[in-house]
Amino acid sequence: MVLLAEQPARVAILEADVPMPELEAQFGRYGDMFDRLLLAGAKTAGLPTPLFSHWDVVEHPDKYPDPIDFDAILITGSRTSPDLSKRAQDRTFGLR
Repeated sequence: MVLLAEQPARVAILEADVPMPELEAQFGRYGDMFDRLLLAGAKTAGLPTPLFSHWDVVEHPDKYPDPIDFDAILITGSRTSPDLSKRAQDRTFGLR
C-alpha cells in the first residue's frame, strides 16, 4: 500500500455543543468521539496518526483556531443553537 501522507494531519475540532451527561460519561465529549472515528479511519487507510486540538466554543466563544495552523477544521453540530455552528465557522475563517 502506498503511503498517502508523510506528515500527520493537524485537525482542530470546534466543539459547538456538549453531550448529555449520561452520554458524556459513556462516550466523552464530541471531540473525543471524532478523535476515535478519525484515528480509526487514518489507521485503516495507513495514514499517520492525526494531531487533534479541541476548541470549546460554547464555554469560550472568543477563542478560535487560526486556520493557517491546521490542515482541517471540524465543527460539531449544536442542538441548542443552530446559529452557533455558523458563528464558529464565521469566526474561524474571519467572516465575522
